[in-house]
Amino acid sequence: MIESFLQSQVLYSAVMFIVVLSILVFVHELGHYLAAKSVKVKVKAFSIGFGKEIFGFTRKNGERWKFCLLPLGGYVSIYGMDPEEDDIKDEKNEEKLKDAFYKKNVLARIWIVFAGPLANFLFAVVALTMLFSAYGIKQASTVIGDVMPNMPAQEAGLLAGDKVLAINDEKVTTWTDLVEFISKSSANEELDFKVQRGEEVLNLVMKPEHTETENILEEKIQKRMIGVRISTDYSISEDVSFTQAVENSFAHTYNMTVLILKSVKRMITGEMKADVGGPLTIAEQSGKAAQGGIYALVMFMVMISINLGILNLLPIPALDGGHIMYSLIEILTFGKGLHDKIKMVANAIGIGLLVMLMGFAFYKDITRIFF
Repeated sequence: MIESFLQSQVLYSAVMFIVVLSILVFVHELGHYLAAKSVKVKVKAFSIGFGKEIFGFTRKNGERWKFCLLPLGGYVSIYGMDPEEDDIKDEKNEEKLKDAFYKKNVLARIWIVFAGPLANFLFAVVALTMLFSAYGIKQASTVIGDVMPNMPAQEAGLLAGDKVLAINDEKVTTWTDLVEFISKSSANEELDFKVQRGEEVLNLVMKPEHTETENILEEKIQKRMIGVRISTDYSISEDVSFTQAVENSFAHTYNMTVLILKSVKRMITGEMKADVGGPLTIAEQSGKAAQGGIYALVMFMVMISINLGILNLLPIPALDGGHIMYSLIEILTFGKGLHDKIKMVANAIGIGLLVMLMGFAFYKDITRIFF
C-alpha cells in the first residue's frame, strides 16, 4: 500500500513541483537579498514558503532563514520596507534607521526590488549555459510525426516515421532546416525529398502548398507547407563550445521572454484564449519534465523562471513591478510620490487582481483535469 503510494504519479509530481518551485523562489528571493545587502539594507528574514515555519535557523546577524508549510512562493522580509511598521515607528535610534529600506535613495530601492526578477532571468542564462555545455543543444530531428490528410506529403506517399535526409540533394538534419527549406521554396516548385524508411531510401517529389495556418500565438500566417507534423520522440544533439553555449543561452532566454510577453499581450487584448496554468498544471508538468531527464527538467525550470521574472515585473501593486512603478512616479514627481491613501487603494486593487488571476488559474486546472 505504502509502496504503491510512493510510486504514484501524483506524489511524484507533487514532490517535483515543490523542488522546482523552491529552487526558483530561492533564486528570486536571493536576488532581493543580495541587492539589499549590496546597498546596506537590513534583512530580517528569508523564507521559502508561507505560513507556519517547518524548520530554520537564525544567523549571527539576526536574520531568520526558514522553510514554511505552504511552498507556493517565498519572501525576504526587509527592514523598513513600510515606514509605518511597528519596529520602525517605535525606533528612536537614527543610527539603526539608516539601515531601513525607506531611508535609501530611490535608485537603491528600485535596485533591491528589480533584483528578484533579474535573478530569474540570470538563472535561465546560467542554467542553459551549463546544460548546453554538458549535453549540447538538442533539436527535433527530421523524423515525421504525423502526415495531414489531403496535403502534398500524403499524396506523395510520405508516412509517419519516415526520416527526411535531403531536399533537392541538400542535406537537412533538423526540423528547423526542413521547415525553412520548404518555406523558402518558390510557387509551383517541386521538391525532391530523399527519405529513409526503415532500411530503404526513397525519392519522393512534392509541391508545397501556400496555406493559411496559426502559429503558437494563434496568429493567422501564410506559409508554404507539405502537411507534416513534428515528432517529439526523436531529437539530435549538437555539441557546442562554451562561447556558443553562452550565446545560445542568451538567445533562448531572449526569444522565450519575447514569446511570453507577446502571449500575455494577446491574452489581455482577447486575440488569444487565456490558457493559464495554475499550481496543478505546474505540478503535473514538473513530474513529466523530471521523467524526461535532466535536459527536459532544466528546460522546464528555465521556462518557469522566465515566467516568474516577467510576472513579477508587471506594473501591478503588490508585485515587484508595482513597487518599481511607485518609485518611478516618485522620480517623476521630484520625490513626492503617490499619497498613502492612493497607494492603499492601488494595493487593494492589485491584490484583488492577483487573487482573481490565481482563482482563474485554479479553475482552468480543475476543469482541465477533472472535466
